[in-house]
Amino acid sequence: MKDNNWQVVSLELSRELKKAGYKQSGLWWWDIGYEALRFGKEVTEYGHDTREYAVTPTVSELGEALPRTLKEKDRINDLCIWKTKSGWQVDYGFHTSWDKLLANTMAKMWLYLKEKGLL
Repeated sequence: MKDNNWQVVSLELSRELKKAGYKQSGLWWWDIGYEALRFGKEVTEYGHDTREYAVTPTVSELGEALPRTLKEKDRINDLCIWKTKSGWQVDYGFHTSWDKLLANTMAKMWLYLKEKGLL
C-alpha cells in the first residue's frame, strides 16, 4: 500500500468486511482481481464493470460505523484503541488484538462485534 493510503483497510480485511456484511459504500475500493487500491469504482465504456470490488473504509468511516458504547445484554465494558510502540492495539474488555495500521485495528474490532451479534 502507498504511504499516503495508510488510513484505509488492507485487502484481506476488506474482503472479510464485505463477507460479514459491512456496507459497500465509501470513497476507497480494492479492485480485487488486480489487487489495486482505487478512489471510487471504475466504469467501463459500456457503462458497467465486471470486476469485483470491496470497499476499504477509512479510519473516519470506521469510526462512524463502530458503536460509541454497547448496552446490550452481552455488553463489553470498554472498547479502547491506543497506540503502542509496535502498532495499534484494541481491547475488547477481555481480548486484545493489535495491528500496525489503525484502520486495520478498527476493522478487526468491527468484525469482532459483528461476529458476537453486537452490531
